[in-house]
Amino acid sequence: MNQMTRSIAAHQPSTGENPIASIPTYPAAAQSPPQSDQPSTPTLDFCRSRPIDAVHCLLSRKQQTSQKGASLVDAFAWANDAAAKLKEEFGDRLVFVGLQGSRARGEANEESDIDLVALFDRLDASDLARYRAIIQSMPHAELACGFVGATDVLASWPRHELFQFAYDTHAILGDLAPIVGAFTRDDALRAARIGASGIYHAACHAAIFDDDADEMLRSLFKGAFFTMQAIHFARTGVYPRSKAELARILKQESETDATGRSEETAPDTNSAARPTRRELAADARILAIGRDWEAHRPATNLERQELTDLLLAWAGGIVTAI
Repeated sequence: MNQMTRSIAAHQPSTGENPIASIPTYPAAAQSPPQSDQPSTPTLDFCRSRPIDAVHCLLSRKQQTSQKGASLVDAFAWANDAAAKLKEEFGDRLVFVGLQGSRARGEANEESDIDLVALFDRLDASDLARYRAIIQSMPHAELACGFVGATDVLASWPRHELFQFAYDTHAILGDLAPIVGAFTRDDALRAARIGASGIYHAACHAAIFDDDADEMLRSLFKGAFFTMQAIHFARTGVYPRSKAELARILKQESETDATGRSEETAPDTNSAARPTRRELAADARILAIGRDWEAHRPATNLERQELTDLLLAWAGGIVTAI
């Protein structure tokens, strides 16, 4: 059986898409972020897994300076200060402010971006100039990154992209749920399939054309986390918010798996909702590599090929199963 067939094939979305969950909201005075996950290496972050983030991530890196590397910033305090300044400047035109990414998940290192989300009732070039001036006035402005837009545009964004954008956002000011609505299994499955398709293509491309295939592999293993989040949501209705949380879920599922189903057994309506131990082990290994690339960096071409094979089997199985 192909990897990932276990939790998807027997649970294709029905024609009537009933919402599974709405986006949770957080108080304006955000609590401290969760305990930091295992720190990642201070290299380029993975943007390809979430196209909505790709442009602003790449643009922000052109502006980053040697000031990076300062002590770890309290991103929640930073975001609250930014929200206050934006509210003072824009008043009721500012509809929502949120924090995304590794800093919101408690997985940041010193060089991680501060991914701020700001939504307005409308947006033009003069608004963007005012927004830029405020961000540039903030401490650690070189770390600033994020999504800025108008609420009506975001509400019409492709659902497969909006799904993870919304679930990855911790509200600082306002409520995102009325803007984006509830999400369905179909939204999550589409996000997973597109994410896995990108990983599959990039792994092939890196093996043939990239001079630094290891850097691309690092990014792909890191980005696999977002696809796993979407798959878990589609299977259970629960969205794992951090790599540490997903690792605990995979470990618990592996330890408590009582389906007795082998990889060769055809799925049925009672057992297919749970992955097999072999599939859980593959998920756990890919997640572990993404969390600590340096511990798994290939030393030989054979090891590099083994990691590529792991990604191709995993991502290809998801694409063909959904």
